[in-house]
Amino acid sequence: MSGVHGGVLRGVRVVELASWTYVPSAGAALADWGADVIKVEGVSSGDPGRALVVGGFTREAARPDADFILELGNRGKRSIANDIKSETGRELFGRLLASADVFLTNWLPGALERARLTVADIRSFNPRIIVARGTGLGVRGPDRDRGGFDAATYLARGGVAYTLTPFGSETPAVQGPGFGDLQAGATLAGGVCAALFHRERTGEPTIVDSSLLAQAMWSIAPSISAADSSTSTASRGRRRAWPSTRWSTGTGPKTAGGSSWCSCSRTSTGRASAGASAWPNWPTTRVSSRRAT
Repeated sequence: MSGVHGGVLRGVRVVELASWTYVPSAGAALADWGADVIKVEGVSSGDPGRALVVGGFTREAARPDADFILELGNRGKRSIANDIKSETGRELFGRLLASADVFLTNWLPGALERARLTVADIRSFNPRIIVARGTGLGVRGPDRDRGGFDAATYLARGGVAYTLTPFGSETPAVQGPGFGDLQAGATLAGGVCAALFHRERTGEPTIVDSSLLAQAMWSIAPSISAADSSTSTASRGRRRAWPSTRWSTGTGPKTAGGSSWCSCSRTSTGRASAGASAWPNWPTTRVSSRRAT
């Protein structure tokens, strides 16, 4: 998993001790931006994402030489198999950390403590290293050591499924593979870049923490704010729909379901404020003259 290291993060080294998709996708983004990302995997099993079966794909039905989910989260990296629990493996891991700018991991707090990889332990190898951690439910509180995939901690517990579920339906929305992982990974990668900038300016290494739950709450922040400011409450399965802002254009290319659609906002003058690039007449068309569907 090697790549050409050029770009804005050229010269930055990241040591990644992470599995599955969320945190590895942050490493992939950093590699895309030029960082030298070294993925450390266990000797006996490696990243369990290598054996992931998603969306009906099996190794017999899919390409025999690749796993598409693994590739999404691990492109552009170098990798090494190392038993960090052994004396020799820990020494090698320490040498990697000593040469790195960032330590990136999805290990839970308790696991890091048992492996002697707390922030203090990591910085005993390299006092200037930035520590970036991505978890399911955060590193504080009673659930700090409860792991979780994005379908549970992002979609379900984070409230995203409730927001996306059609009004009146009692069956929660189903996400595609890695839906919350990739969003949260991009946020974590951005946090790492901010930490690198901070260290460049001040010389101070920082800790970057993010979680799938936090990403979910940010993703639906407008809905949370709306619920907080509303004077009414809605029972489960009986939410009121927002006023429709979708109109059938009656023109343009046909979609799989029939006519083309346009979504727009009503301005103070009663005119549509979106869709101008696709439908030039919309800015001069009063919304009230269009039938909401």
